[in-house]
Amino acid sequence: MKSQSKVIFGALAVLLAVGIALWSQKQLPPAPVPTSSASSKPLLTPAVPEPNPKELLASIAQPKPVTPPSTGDQRPFAKMGVLERDAILDEIAKKDLPAIFQAMLDAGRVEHDPRKQSALATTFAGALHERTPTPEFLVQLRKFIEDKSNPSLERDTLVGALAMAATTDTANFFLNLATTSSDKQLRESAAGGLSEIRGATHEDLAPAIEKLWRESNDEIVVTAMSLTMTKVGASSSMELLVSAALAKDGADDMRKHAALNALETATILNDHAVPPLAARLANQSPASVASKMAGATLARISRPTAAQALITWLQDANSSAAPLVHDYLVRTQYAEIWELALDPSVPFRSEANREAIRASLAQLKASYKSGP
Repeated sequence: MKSQSKVIFGALAVLLAVGIALWSQKQLPPAPVPTSSASSKPLLTPAVPEPNPKELLASIAQPKPVTPPSTGDQRPFAKMGVLERDAILDEIAKKDLPAIFQAMLDAGRVEHDPRKQSALATTFAGALHERTPTPEFLVQLRKFIEDKSNPSLERDTLVGALAMAATTDTANFFLNLATTSSDKQLRESAAGGLSEIRGATHEDLAPAIEKLWRESNDEIVVTAMSLTMTKVGASSSMELLVSAALAKDGADDMRKHAALNALETATILNDHAVPPLAARLANQSPASVASKMAGATLARISRPTAAQALITWLQDANSSAAPLVHDYLVRTQYAEIWELALDPSVPFRSEANREAIRASLAQLKASYKSGP
């Protein structure tokens, strides 16, 4: 029985092999039969052109551009490397201002990526700093900030980006919003954004800032404008602040306290801020309120003109000013200017003040040698 089964399986195997062979013959086209007749034509195969060596070299030398991933399937910024994130930000930064702003919104609304949105806020601020926005676009931004249906986070992010841009355009934007908006919270927010504007490059804004400081009855706005005035450092602004700071109690305490706070904390870098302070020092004793306030403010101004103003006052002051010298000298720096006061030809009402300068310079140099 077993031998019979083997014969049957062997026969089936042979039949299967024959069937496969016949099927293969049907599937393949018949091979051409060569002929020696003169009228027959040889079979031609299409010629493959040889590659041009120059074109081949060029294709190797030029790298293929890397296309950033689309918004829909892009990984979160937190999972990207620095180079990958920078490549995306650089690509978006090439777009116009409205497109960058929209990308910033989409990062939060569509991609739900707060880290990317924060990075794009910085990108948007940089673009605003370098380019001039159209009046129409600024109107759109104001409407966006005023529209309370927009999330407060987005509105605050936009205010922060405008403040970070720190241009005349953005400063005027905040001034307009702070003076014309009917919303108290928006006025205060605009004033806060304006307080980030600093430097003598914005001194042309001083008249408008001073007007807002004088006319506003909002303590937050007045405080923010006081800080803005010190940071801009226009001479007229400093005169207003010094006068307010030295005013009698009860005359205008809101502006008095705001001015004192600004003069005590702000970093002033404009040389034009020095003369109003130096004028308050003239003919004042070291114990007077005016000299203490003006002297301390000048000491915080890291400018050669401020150091010289303090030395000029010390030349005319009595010996009670000597204990103040070390603090003034250390805070203003510019040791080379203070050293000029050691020249015997420079007149001093009290030699105690000159000796205090000498001793303070020696301590300063010793601290340099000993290191931190």
